[in-house]
Amino acid sequence: MEAITTVPYAPLSHPFVERLIGTIRRECLVEHAADALATAIDAYIKDRRDIPLPSAIVTKHRVTPPALVETKVRLYETIRLAKVGKSELAKRLNWHLPQVDRLLEMTHGSKLAQLEAAFAVLGKRLVVRASVTSTRRKAAAAKPRFAVCIRNEGYEALLERNKICPVLPDEEAERDGDLRVVDESGEDYLFSADRFVAIEVPSAVRASLLKASRA
Repeated sequence: MEAITTVPYAPLSHPFVERLIGTIRRECLVEHAADALATAIDAYIKDRRDIPLPSAIVTKHRVTPPALVETKVRLYETIRLAKVGKSELAKRLNWHLPQVDRLLEMTHGSKLAQLEAAFAVLGKRLVVRASVTSTRRKAAAAKPRFAVCIRNEGYEALLERNKICPVLPDEEAERDGDLRVVDESGEDYLFSADRFVAIEVPSAVRASLLKASRA
């Protein structure tokens, strides 16, 4: 096992640690958090309890349930409001009771047509809408920024001196004295801001640099 030395009070300043932390964060938030949320919702449904509303507390990371889970939650709420039991719902749908049970299981891959049918016998219509996420709106609205690397000691394989690098928005990192920069790997990671000098570039050059960073 290789030990990698980093600054104790600023581990994110080291790109190797940043890669590790980023991987763990993605696994927790993307792969596992949604499954954990679905399992928790299942427990509420099995106990025939109301499902809590999302917290109003603003946090950096929020878990958004998959569309299928969200749809099943809405179906469960509709059933409770209509005061219709599972047996009655099965009768209206001409289904067996286990089919209704699976329809309300968050981790079961129910078909959209089945959910539509359930809403229909409850006097409701299922409507699906796609919208642009707030993150993409912010990214689209943000003016592209660039910086020239003036110091690459210790990161020669990741940063090239005197090269213009795209800078991505990361307010929290910048408050800590870091910049989120697209490095030579083509990925974005945190580096100390004193390794760069911010610059303005003409629109034609900006478009070329952005295209190169996405290649």
